[in-house]
Amino acid sequence: MSFDPDAFLAQGKSNAFDPDAFLASPPPKKQMEEPTWAERNIAPLLEKTGLGNFMGGNVRGSAVGRVAMGAADPGLALFQLGSNMIGQGDAVNQGIRNTEANYQQARGQSAGTFDPLRMAGNIAITAPLATLGGAVTVGKGVAQGAGFAALNPINEGDNFFVDKAKQVGAGAVIGGVAAPVVGALSRVIQPKVNPNVAALQAEGIRPTVGQTAGGFLNSMEEKMQSLPLMGDAIRMARARSAADLEGAALNRSVAPIGSTITSRGGDAILEAKNKLGASYDDVIPKLSVNALDPVFVDKLANLRSMAQSLPAEEARQFDNLIAREFDGRLSPNGMLSGQNLKDTWRTLREQGDKFSKSDDPYKSQLGAAYKQILQELKDQVSATNPPELVAQLKNTDLGYANYKILQRAASNVNAVDGNFTPSMLQSAVRASDRSIGKGRMAEGNALMQDLSNAGKDVLTNKVNDSGTAGRMFLGAGALASGAINPAIPAALIGGAAMYTPQVQNALVALMTKRPDMAPQISNWLRLNSGLGTAGAVSAYNNE
Repeated sequence: MSFDPDAFLAQGKSNAFDPDAFLASPPPKKQMEEPTWAERNIAPLLEKTGLGNFMGGNVRGSAVGRVAMGAADPGLALFQLGSNMIGQGDAVNQGIRNTEANYQQARGQSAGTFDPLRMAGNIAITAPLATLGGAVTVGKGVAQGAGFAALNPINEGDNFFVDKAKQVGAGAVIGGVAAPVVGALSRVIQPKVNPNVAALQAEGIRPTVGQTAGGFLNSMEEKMQSLPLMGDAIRMARARSAADLEGAALNRSVAPIGSTITSRGGDAILEAKNKLGASYDDVIPKLSVNALDPVFVDKLANLRSMAQSLPAEEARQFDNLIAREFDGRLSPNGMLSGQNLKDTWRTLREQGDKFSKSDDPYKSQLGAAYKQILQELKDQVSATNPPELVAQLKNTDLGYANYKILQRAASNVNAVDGNFTPSMLQSAVRASDRSIGKGRMAEGNALMQDLSNAGKDVLTNKVNDSGTAGRMFLGAGALASGAINPAIPAALIGGAAMYTPQVQNALVALMTKRPDMAPQISNWLRLNSGLGTAGAVSAYNNE
């Protein structure tokens, strides 16, 4: 079909260009919207602070750029929040979305995945806030998490304030969870050991796992003593702990004189008595005292005067003892020394112990008077003899005072063959406290009370009814289960193996012992747990 120029011109004549009409009417004006304040002022600034110019090209996705992006996030978040609060957020929000898109594009294949370098930059810039206020509690962790979340910009969504509320809420949850998690981790690194457990361990006493943990675990361990096989192993382990306590207490009686006890029960009490007696026999003959010293004579005279207030029989006994043990044993120059000093010393000690235990109040007062004479004699010896001999004497006296407590514990009606329990030791410590109203016991500083308190707290049973119902339930259930599942008796055998000395020592060590640096690391974690919260919030918001 050929082109017909006449037809073409005839058809388009009505639509032909009219130059006169074009010149007669002005061209239509283009309708331009007035730019907003945000578009004029905020958007250009955002492009600069949003790393659009600073991190162009490959720098944006590099390690430096990613750290810088994390460091810039809190500032952008505050800028975005302020802009939205004054009604100028649309341009800012879009600019931040554009910046985020460009950033993710620069990251390439890693876009949208976990960004540790960005998180590092975020943590670094917020570190001063993360370490404020000391150790973090759950409440403080919630506040920190919410605060760190608020310092992350909103990169997507249509409603800024709804999205920001969700973001802050998620941060609060993260902070609330992070605080106890970090607290638990710090306790794993440096566990809070019961001070009484630590005191026992310092004495070489080996509590079981249950005794070390205390609470529910200790209660369960007590009840599990009724289980076949495993129960026997638990009882033996707890008996070892009690024997350790007895041995530590016995050694305290002779430790001041540089010795140890090798036996147990009644034999150990006799061993301690003999060793302390040998120490007295060694040191006292080397001492001497001037019994005619005016100060000492005045003290004896005062005691004699006070004894006259006792009934006639007790007053006579007191005078006879003074005459026999001092007047009758003095050398011509008034010195009391050697065997004479040793005999006087022993008599005063024995008579004081004997009468002070009497239920007769006058006999008890007589015993107290004898002990006071002995104390005056000790003071006179300490003031006039060589320091090394005085030190040996004082150490022997301390050991003897400990020995008397142990003698009382071993003589308890429930002590089998002289073996005493922590409760028996505690009772003996209390009975041996001669202070007014048991004041030293009440104050916690009675002789050997530190050991007896720790032993009673950690090593004694805590189940009031001996766990009868619980023990029967566990034991019967374990026996019956063997017919259903043979693996359960096998587990009991394995449980028994856990209570061998070697395994128990290892488990307790895991619970209580850490390297020297552990306290510092644990304390650092507690004080700086906010850093972990900041990192977790950053990772969550930029995932």
